[in-house]
Amino acid sequence: FVMTAAENITVLLVEDDSILRESVAAYLEDSGYGVLGAENGRVGLEVFRKQQPDIVLLDLRMPVMDGMQLLPILVEEAREIPVIIVSGMGTREDSIQALRLGAWDYITKPIHDMAFLEHAIGRALERARMMGELRQYREGVESLVAERTAELKEQHAPLQSLINSIPDLIFYKDEQSNYLGCNKAFEAYCGKPEEELIGHNDTGLF
Repeated sequence: FVMTAAENITVLLVEDDSILRESVAAYLEDSGYGVLGAENGRVGLEVFRKQQPDIVLLDLRMPVMDGMQLLPILVEEAREIPVIIVSGMGTREDSIQALRLGAWDYITKPIHDMAFLEHAIGRALERARMMGELRQYREGVESLVAERTAELKEQHAPLQSLINSIPDLIFYKDEQSNYLGCNKAFEAYCGKPEEELIGHNDTGLF
């Protein structure tokens, strides 16, 4: 896959070890990333809400508010922003729990190769980019379908008005005998609005 370029990418590093925080920040800044630092979860949350970074590197064991407390809040507020856990004190259960809570990746400390961390960041950002494109595509399709449906309803409004004025029971079905629509008389007969009839067959309704 194509790694996401570091240019214009902001990383939030939530880490209570100031030496590690500074060394990771220096490495990432040399690679072109913008880096925001936070010494605990509470400060990290404030920075996250104010700056809206592109990705978060999160330690688990911190004072005031730890990573396990912060992680679900980040996921709830911005699911598409990747969160990578970078922790050296967690157990295997901690890593599993973090991934269940919504972490995208888990890297153990000490970090012997910063290039490995940078690769994990690039991989997560590329995945986030693809997810964003997929969401935009879905939203575009849904918008197009809604627009086309509204146009068809407008075009067929005179016909539907005529059908509704007929006292006889009128309905139409697809090849699988599922209802596609009906008139007001048939709605009254079934005791259900047309919206609840569409897509169902006689067995399911009666």
